[in-house]
Amino acid sequence: MAREALAHLRAVEGRIVNIGSLGGIHAWAGHAHYCASKAALHMLTQAMAKAFAPEVSVNCVAPGWIELDADEIERLAEQAAHFAAKRPCGATGTWKT
Repeated sequence: MAREALAHLRAVEGRIVNIGSLGGIHAWAGHAHYCASKAALHMLTQAMAKAFAPEVSVNCVAPGWIELDADEIERLAEQAAHFAAKRPCGATGTWKT
Protein backbone atom coordinates (compact mmCIF):
# COMPACT_ATOMS: atom_id res chain seq x y z
CA MET A 1 0.00 0.00 0.00
CA ALA A 2 2.86 2.36 0.84
CA ARG A 3 4.39 1.81 -2.60
CA GLU A 4 1.13 2.73 -4.34
CA ALA A 5 0.65 5.83 -2.16
CA LEU A 6 4.27 6.97 -2.30
CA ALA A 7 3.88 9.60 -5.04
CA HIS A 8 1.01 11.27 -3.18
CA LEU A 9 2.78 10.99 0.19
CA ARG A 10 5.89 12.64 -1.22
CA ALA A 11 3.82 15.47 -2.72
CA VAL A 12 2.20 16.28 0.62
CA GLU A 13 5.14 15.36 2.89
CA GLY A 14 3.00 12.62 4.38
CA ARG A 15 3.56 10.14 7.14
CA ILE A 16 3.29 6.39 7.53
CA VAL A 17 2.71 4.93 10.99
CA ASN A 18 2.96 1.16 11.37
CA ILE A 19 1.58 -0.63 14.42
CA GLY A 20 4.25 -2.96 15.75
CA SER A 21 4.62 -4.83 19.00
CA LEU A 22 7.05 -5.36 21.81
CA GLY A 23 7.13 -8.93 20.48
CA GLY A 24 9.03 -7.55 17.50
CA ILE A 25 11.74 -6.27 19.82
CA HIS A 26 11.94 -9.05 22.45
CA ALA A 27 11.32 -12.73 21.69
CA TRP A 28 8.44 -14.40 23.54
CA ALA A 29 8.62 -18.14 24.11
CA GLY A 30 5.80 -19.92 22.34
CA HIS A 31 5.07 -16.99 20.00
CA ALA A 32 7.81 -17.33 17.39
CA HIS A 33 5.47 -16.73 14.44
CA TYR A 34 4.10 -13.52 15.97
CA CYS A 35 7.50 -12.20 17.04
CA ALA A 36 9.01 -12.93 13.63
CA SER A 37 6.23 -11.09 11.80
CA LYS A 38 6.45 -8.05 14.07
CA ALA A 39 10.26 -7.98 13.86
CA ALA A 40 9.88 -7.94 10.07
CA LEU A 41 7.48 -5.00 10.34
CA HIS A 42 9.95 -3.07 12.50
CA MET A 43 12.73 -3.70 9.96
CA LEU A 44 10.43 -2.79 7.04
CA THR A 45 9.67 0.48 8.82
CA GLN A 46 13.37 1.29 9.14
CA ALA A 47 14.03 0.46 5.48
CA MET A 48 11.07 2.55 4.31
CA ALA A 49 12.12 5.47 6.53
CA LYS A 50 15.53 5.52 4.86
CA ALA A 51 14.15 5.01 1.36
CA PHE A 52 11.35 7.59 1.57
CA ALA A 53 13.21 10.32 3.49
CA PRO A 54 13.14 13.26 3.63
CA GLU A 55 9.73 13.79 2.03
CA VAL A 56 7.89 11.01 3.89
CA SER A 57 8.27 10.20 7.56
CA VAL A 58 7.88 6.51 8.49
CA ASN A 59 7.54 5.35 12.09
CA CYS A 60 6.46 2.26 13.98
CA VAL A 61 4.78 2.31 17.38
CA ALA A 62 4.70 -0.63 19.79
CA PRO A 63 1.91 0.22 22.24
CA GLY A 64 2.53 -2.67 24.62
CA TRP A 65 -0.13 -4.29 26.78
CA ILE A 66 -3.68 -3.04 26.17
CA GLU A 67 -6.31 -4.14 28.69
CA LEU A 68 -9.56 -5.02 26.95
CA ASP A 69 -12.07 -5.57 29.74
CA ALA A 70 -12.48 -6.13 33.49
CA ASP A 71 -12.43 -9.94 33.13
CA GLU A 72 -9.08 -9.78 31.39
CA ILE A 73 -7.67 -7.45 34.05
CA GLU A 74 -8.57 -9.90 36.82
CA ARG A 75 -7.41 -12.99 34.93
CA LEU A 76 -4.10 -11.54 33.77
CA ALA A 77 -3.36 -9.08 36.59
CA GLU A 78 0.14 -10.42 37.28
CA GLN A 79 1.21 -10.19 33.63
CA ALA A 80 -0.34 -6.73 33.27
CA ALA A 81 1.55 -5.52 36.35
CA HIS A 82 4.78 -6.93 34.91
CA PHE A 83 4.33 -4.98 31.67
CA ALA A 84 3.18 -1.82 33.48
CA ALA A 85 6.33 -1.81 35.61
CA LYS A 86 8.46 -1.63 32.45
CA ARG A 87 6.69 1.43 31.04
CA PRO A 88 7.80 4.97 31.92
CA CYS A 89 4.25 5.91 32.96
CA GLY A 90 3.91 2.80 35.14
CA ALA A 91 0.55 1.76 33.66
CA THR A 92 -0.84 -0.29 30.81
CA GLY A 93 -3.06 1.02 28.06
CA THR A 94 -6.81 0.47 28.05
CA TRP A 95 -9.34 -0.03 25.29
CA LYS A 96 -12.54 1.96 25.65
CA THR A 97 -15.47 1.20 23.36
